[in-house]
Amino acid sequence: MIEDSRCSSAPIRMRAWFALAGLVTYAGCSPSAPESSLPNATADGAAHDAARDDDPAARPDVGPDSAAPGDAASEIGQDAGREAGLLAFGLDERPRNATCRAPQRPDAGDGGGIPAILSATGCVDPLRPAEPSAGLIFYDVNAPLWSDGAEKRRWLALPDGAKIKVGADGDWDLPIGSVLVKTFLLAARPIETRLFVRHEDGDWAGYSYAWRDDRSDADLLPSSVRKTFGDQEWTYPSRENCILCHTKAAGGSLGLETAQLNRTIVYPKGPANQLATFEHIGLFETVLPSSPPAFLVPTSTAGALDDRARAYLHANCANCHRPSGITEVSIDLRYSTRLADTRVCDAEPAKGNFGFLGAKLLKPGDPSLSMMSIRMHSIISGVLMPQIGRSLVDEDGVSVIDAFITALPNCGDATNPDASTR
Repeated sequence: MIEDSRCSSAPIRMRAWFALAGLVTYAGCSPSAPESSLPNATADGAAHDAARDDDPAARPDVGPDSAAPGDAASEIGQDAGREAGLLAFGLDERPRNATCRAPQRPDAGDGGGIPAILSATGCVDPLRPAEPSAGLIFYDVNAPLWSDGAEKRRWLALPDGAKIKVGADGDWDLPIGSVLVKTFLLAARPIETRLFVRHEDGDWAGYSYAWRDDRSDADLLPSSVRKTFGDQEWTYPSRENCILCHTKAAGGSLGLETAQLNRTIVYPKGPANQLATFEHIGLFETVLPSSPPAFLVPTSTAGALDDRARAYLHANCANCHRPSGITEVSIDLRYSTRLADTRVCDAEPAKGNFGFLGAKLLKPGDPSLSMMSIRMHSIISGVLMPQIGRSLVDEDGVSVIDAFITALPNCGDATNPDASTR
């Protein structure tokens, strides 16, 4: 049984859903709708990224490839749904993916098999490219990666019949041919859509599309570009930048793991747990554990501070800072690693202290002498962390880390007793 004790927590505004012309339609919150009229989703009791659009969103056809209603995977989540007042499953069937497929790799830097415009990718409605195509499945995460305050919409597209392997650590291994779609919005305006593709050779690659000012379509970018929106500068990543963050050590795709997606979202029929829904429509090769873990929302006030802080570090830092990661510094910020074993507590900074005499990577009780905090507060190139993907400080997120450091009495007490089970 998938349990979700967070369902009674404070609601968050996420997405509106409605039915249109016999199809299940995932639609963005209308900008003219009063906030109180918008459907809510909950995740660990936190106000999460408000998902506002002035463009419609997904309109997936309901496909026929559902899991058998009586199998073990389908039964998971039914009791949890009844106990928490939720639906057993959010979707009845797996949508058929007829168009959003992994393209061939581009030729030597010229774009090659990657469509030049978003509307030609098969991953969006070609007539209304702000709307995902029929085969995409919307999802959300508990602990999002900070991206300079941008709101995000996430979808996944799997080849028909293909299934997701779930590792012992909860990381998901998506099948070859999978496409992840993420749209970034500033002030409710879509500015970028990224496709993260698992090609035939098994490697992942990222492709960025910049939305036109009139929002009629988005254009493929061959390299990194900067553009100003109001008083904020936005950096579109290069393909090389994508792979620097989406490391092989982290499995390529980021955010798609059991503890991140174990949460409630609002489906067309009502609220339901994502994992129970994904199992019901047959996305996994094997049945998930009976009580899968769930990250807390870091910026919530609900739940233990150390768990929230560790979830933030996992989502924002552990893609690089883990065994076999791309950094020269041998630290491990995965949530499953006991803090005492991360090699950060009272450790000397291998990259220098940037003038903060006496600073450690993490100095218990003192964020001002913890390089972890200092670099998160910085916007100076070469100092700031993470080094790619942000130019602004995540004030809410860093305040959680600072509170966590302040509350630590010493390294000996800085352990997660339940880490071995996560």
